This record gives sequence, C-alpha cells and structure tokens, in this order.
Amino acid sequence: MTINLTAVTKNLIVQVSDRMFTDMATGITVNDQANKALVFSCENALLTITFAGIGRVNDKRIDHWLTETIQEEGLCELEVQIAVEVLAKKATELFRTFPDHLEKRHVFVIAGWEQKNDTILKPYVRTISNVSTNGSVEKEFKVESLDSSRPQVIIIPPTQPFDRNDRRILQASLRKANTVDEIEKALVKAIRIVASKPNSYGVGKNCMAISLATTKQARAVSYSLNQEKTFFGPFFLWYEGGRNIGVGDIEVISDPGQFLFGSSKTDFKSYKIFTKPSSTQTAWSLVRVLPSRNPIVD
Repeated sequence: MTINLTAVTKNLIVQVSDRMFTDMATGITVNDQANKALVFSCENALLTITFAGIGRVNDKRIDHWLTETIQEEGLCELEVQIAVEVLAKKATELFRTFPDHLEKRHVFVIAGWEQKNDTILKPYVRTISNVSTNGSVEKEFKVESLDSSRPQVIIIPPTQPFDRNDRRILQASLRKANTVDEIEKALVKAIRIVASKPNSYGVGKNCMAISLATTKQARAVSYSLNQEKTFFGPFFLWYEGGRNIGVGDIEVISDPGQFLFGSSKTDFKSYKIFTKPSSTQTAWSLVRVLPSRNPIVD
C-alpha cells in the first residue's frame, strides 16, 4: 500500500507521497527513503508524476523505469497529450512481463501546468491506470481525465485506512493554508496519520513533496520523520539543445537549502496560492479515484 495526495488549485499544484517501499512477497520494508515521484517538462507542460501499486519488481524500480521511458521515448519533446498516451502504452507493455501471481493494480497520477497558448496555463490532471470500474485488473493501462476546475485533493488509494475522519482533518488543515509550506505540511500530516494506524501496511511516515508554480518552476522537498525538513531532488527531466537531459537523487545543502527546477526565480515562501487575502473560506473537495475509476467526491 502507499498513499499519494495531489492538491490542485488555479495557482499551485502540490503532490506528496510517502517514501516506503515494501517487498510484496515478504512484507519487509525494503527502503523508507525511496522516490515515488519525478518532474518532467515536455513541449507544452510542466508535470509531476507519482504512483501507487508496484514500486519495484526484482531490481527494476518503477521511478527508474519512468525516467528511462521518458528519455528513451523522447517524451520531453512531445505535447503532453501524446506523451501521456505513449506512457500508458509503455506501462501496458511493462506489466505484461510481470509474473501472473503479482498484485498488479497500479495507478500513475500526473498533474501539472499545460500551456494552452502563449500566456495561459491551465491545471492538467490525469491518471493512467490498469484498474477497471469493478476493481479488477485490466490488461491495458488507460488514461483518465480528472476535473481541475476547483481546489481539490486527489487521494490514491481512497480506501481504508484513510477514513472519513482523516479526510475531514485534511480538509480543515487545507482551509487554513495560505502558503506552499502550509499545504505541503497539511498533506504530509494526513499521510502520517494514516501511517500511524495499525492496519496501515506499507505506508511510511517519510514523505516527498513536489510543488509546481504557474511560473513553470518546481520545488522538491523531503520531509523526513524526526529530522529537520531537508530539500531533496528526485528525477528532473527536460529537453534542451537537441538532447534529453535528466538529473536525479540530488541533495542540496545550500542556503536556503532548496532544490528548484526551472528558469524562473520563484520565491516559494511568498508565492500566492489564492487571489483572496485569506483562503480560510476556500472549499476543498477530496476526490478518491482508485480502485474504482468512478471518482468519489467528498
């Protein structure tokens, strides 16, 4: 199990995932500081991708597979609609190679900014999943579009132990959030509440947060339990000067100690999320997507 939360507003996208990898056969924690997310820039979008389901098969990590596929297929050179469809096709091919006895339910959550014209950026939110409406595993991964017209958090997976009370606590925290840090901390807190439960198999308390601003800049932050917040770079992929470029697993120890991706100079500390003076009255919807493809909105 894993928990991924993706917050979407008109000015900010924040994606937080726990960092625990568990051996599905033995139940043993393999890594509690693993990456389940990456950032990539394509022809007309800046995106962050996370996933829930299989984290590793044998020596193949899914975040490494994502990185290799994006670079080998030249997805950074394509428009986002084409890139996402190619990614779904390659995921289908990959999962066909896995043993039949594996639990293969899997979903990728893609969120970011799509450039509609020279000036307008719109939230772009998609899932790529092999789960049918009745929860069974399908042979092919399919792309689904999610509504991004209102402030919301996409919850993957939506089932227990993330219960109704947990969702209400998250909504209350988000209504008080006015900064990027406050939204990240609200999502991290929600994941740690779930991870503290006795039936939270495979959910870790260490988290990775990736925030995307409309200035086309990304920030990656690692929230490690019982430690100071550290800034950590997962894989960042882009196309420049006729070649695909990727950097990853980078930790930056500089003042102010943050890993930023993009050419702009966004001050994430003072970045405005809402146009109103206060977001206290902002109504956040919680959208639960997996295992059913029919979203459940709270």
